Amino acid sequence: MSKLVRIMMLGLSILFAVNLANPSFADIPRVENVVVYESGGSTFLNITVYHNTETSSHYVNIIEVTFGTNTTDWNIDPMTLSLASTFNVTYDVGPVAGNPTATVRANCIQHGWSSQDWSGPIPEFQTMVLLLSLLIMLIAAIIFRSDRLIHAKQHP
Repeated sequence: MSKLVRIMMLGLSILFAVNLANPSFADIPRVENVVVYESGGSTFLNITVYHNTETSSHYVNIIEVTFGTNTTDWNIDPMTLSLASTFNVTYDVGPVAGNPTATVRANCIQHGWSSQDWSGPIPEFQTMVLLLSLLIMLIAAIIFRSDRLIHAKQHP
């Protein structure tokens, strides 16, 4: 065989082997999103976690939520995942005063802590303050509108 044919066969063999090999990555969980909402005076975090393969021996077992120096580890059971490979958990923070910053991360029993944490402010939800603000804006809009109508009638 000529040298060129040998090189071509070697090159094709390498290409064939590379195409058959599938890369292998550690399946570290990621905190994809956190939605903060208020209900009944408590603040809740709706946490979306990505973790590709949840089995009885490979799953996310802890969601960790940190407010300043206070850290809460929340133990969870294995999730039954669809092809989307994400799951949601809801964490009840309780009443919140001020606007603290929270950090959320997830732990896999085989691969450790999440590669992507979520960090963001947790607003203080005060229903009465919100309703009062809306009422003041509504009254201001009504006064402004009636003032324009009166002014338009006086100067046709």
